[in-house]
Amino acid sequence: MSWLNNVNETNIISYNSLLSPWFITGFADAESTFSPSISRNESSKFGWIISLSFAIQLSVRDIDLLQKIQLFFGVGTISYSKDKKLVVYRVRSLNDLSVIIKFFKSFPFITSKRYDFNLFVLIYELLCKKEHLSLTGFFKSIAIINNINYPIKSNLLAEIVRSLGPLPSLIIPPIIYFKNYYTIPSPWWIIGFICGESSFTYGTSKYLTKKLGERIKYQLIFELAQKTKDIKVLQMISIYLGVGIISSEARGISKLKIGNIQHLQHVLVPFLLSYPLVGFKSLQFNIWIKALEIKLSYGKKKYKYSQEKENKLQHIFNELTELRKN
Repeated sequence: MSWLNNVNETNIISYNSLLSPWFITGFADAESTFSPSISRNESSKFGWIISLSFAIQLSVRDIDLLQKIQLFFGVGTISYSKDKKLVVYRVRSLNDLSVIIKFFKSFPFITSKRYDFNLFVLIYELLCKKEHLSLTGFFKSIAIINNINYPIKSNLLAEIVRSLGPLPSLIIPPIIYFKNYYTIPSPWWIIGFICGESSFTYGTSKYLTKKLGERIKYQLIFELAQKTKDIKVLQMISIYLGVGIISSEARGISKLKIGNIQHLQHVLVPFLLSYPLVGFKSLQFNIWIKALEIKLSYGKKKYKYSQEKENKLQHIFNELTELRKN
């Protein structure tokens, strides 16, 4: 089955050179972190130094994608974890961070990461202006850091307070997540987000046949997961594609799922072929789509049991499981 028969080939873009800017933002919305840190340094003015870092950490299987991101920005370094299973792209110097900040101001986040980014920029500007070298500026920096990502560890905060005094009250400028974008800014943002947060998977259910007894039915599923505070983003993606069911769990996670085979065939797959995935998710998708082709290749008989079909699907899902392990 040729999926490209129904796809406008002029829309297909190669990733051989540069990534789309909106792909970068979508992927960073899913996978990046903006991390300020405080560490002891007796030679510094107040006994502590403040450092900033923008980072994307992935499995080593996505080293090629991180190298493309590094090439895109032209700054930063790539390093491996001790066990060589993880790889991280990191930008630390103020000069290099200026490149990152300018980019995300032009192609802004649409998840709650926008809030962390804006606080990160406030600290960056304090450091660039050297305001952190005054006690007032240092306290302001610490207070902002205590509101980004995760609060400062209680023992470290207590040590700073004992040494320098209590932190000042902080009024943080309001951040409007969707001020400029009430819809998805670009299909490439969705692709970047999918490359970071999606799963091409399947579900199983048992049923009885008259001749062979209990058998297994496979359902193909595409899934995007986010913290429930960002459910608005999942809703926007669902509206953009025109398909998908959103559900929320008590543990604070919401999911967008597409499992209807017609929606997979006529909406999701053509979209992902027009705007190709990158890295590991591309490999996962290329295996997963084989299962969809098998389910569709049986025509009107696709809902009836076939030992041949079950064997083929099981082989593909085993391949998908092995890919995840690597």
